[in-house]
Order: sequence, then structure tokens, then C-alpha cells
Amino acid sequence: METDFKVDGKLTVVHRNGQPYGIRDNSGFLLFFPKVTKYDGQEQRYVDEIRNCFSLAEKIIIALLWHTNNSSLKWLQTGRLNQSTGAMRT
Repeated sequence: METDFKVDGKLTVVHRNGQPYGIRDNSGFLLFFPKVTKYDGQEQRYVDEIRNCFSLAEKIIIALLWHTNNSSLKWLQTGRLNQSTGAMRT
């Protein structure tokens, strides 16, 4: 399926309370992540789900940039998502 979607500026992972909240560009939010709930006795599940959300955010950003501009993929191969700030770093 073809779309005319193009990223409008820098993609950013917005996070709240140490977990990804959504991905946005200059035009606004592109998507939101479900909130991971922490329960007593399930700390490892909580940590694993948070890590999985950050990993998914990175993959989504790579896919969006690749779709928008295939040349961005080469840059992304040398950078990773900074989980503390939610920004791409080189």
C-alpha cells in the first residue's frame, strides 16, 4: 500500500514516567504507546515491557525515516535511540 506520508522534521520519542508515551514530529503526534502498569511482585515484567516499548519505538522511527527517505537508513545504522532522552543520537 502506497502512502504520501512524509516525516515533518525531526522524529522524537516523548516519554512520561520513564516509559515511551508517543512518537511525534513537527506536525504533532504520529502514534501513542499503551501505558505499562506496574503491579506488586511483577517488577521484572514491568522492566521487560518498558524495554520492549523503547525497542519498538526505535524500530518504528527507523521504518518511518526509511519510508520517507531511504538515505536516512544509512545514518540510522550508526545511531541508536537514546532511551534517557527519547531522541536519536549519532
